[in-house]
Amino acid sequence: MFKYILPAEFCILHEIPYCFVGIEAGPLSNLIIRHEIRRLIDNSSICSVRNEESHDFLKIDLEVRKYIEITLDPILSISMEDIPVKSMERVEDRLKDIKNSRIIGIHHPPQLLQNTDITNIIIDSIICHLKTHSDIVPVVFSDFGFTSTHNATNELAARISNESGIKCLSIPFEGVWELVALISKMSSLLTTKLHAGMIAYLFGIYCESFAIHIKTPRFYKLIGRDDQCHHFKDLDRYLIHEKVSRLFKSAYQSEKCFDDNYKLLKKVSLRNRDIIGSLIRQ
Repeated sequence: MFKYILPAEFCILHEIPYCFVGIEAGPLSNLIIRHEIRRLIDNSSICSVRNEESHDFLKIDLEVRKYIEITLDPILSISMEDIPVKSMERVEDRLKDIKNSRIIGIHHPPQLLQNTDITNIIIDSIICHLKTHSDIVPVVFSDFGFTSTHNATNELAARISNESGIKCLSIPFEGVWELVALISKMSSLLTTKLHAGMIAYLFGIYCESFAIHIKTPRFYKLIGRDDQCHHFKDLDRYLIHEKVSRLFKSAYQSEKCFDDNYKLLKKVSLRNRDIIGSLIRQ
């Protein structure tokens, strides 16, 4: 929340119009922050949120007076044409030795290396499936450039390689567009985070979500794929095995998994550009 508070306070102080675009909201328990968020939104020029849950939290729980429009996360407006050519070329060079392979992406290794019963079952299930799917190449990557994250990526890739006997690639984080380009090259994806799953959806890539945040399931409910997203607290050995099995099975699909909601959701997400444009024109 602090990433919203400081810029908004600066704008209020200097009488600069500002807006909140496609944000997620709630739950929020801190009384001081709740009051501050309500004040900042009420003083904004425009506010849009990405789902009904966020709208209801702001209007009903926080009692925000401002009109709040429901759009979607702005990331859903991205298309393949938006990816810079150099970013795509950099990723293709990284994957050149496996370009004709079926690739399963394994995203955000720091969470998967927490050494809990659940994370160990997830990794063991991936390794078990790789032993019977030797034509699939696992690729581990993250969305942070920190040294600790890079080390975790290498550590998880090495563990998967050593225990499965299948070479697992470790791809370092090189930038946001490189991350988008990399996900676009996957046959299927396993992730613990929201936006990686959103990008996969945009490109018709099957995704199994092991959610660590309570907001993540909202997106999968929105797109009608509730069964592909489960929170860590709801996981057990049977469910993990089922999800990983679907992950591997989906890697063999020859067609992208777009659905009837895709074009509508993309159109609604583009509304955020209109909102930003209207603020600029003020």
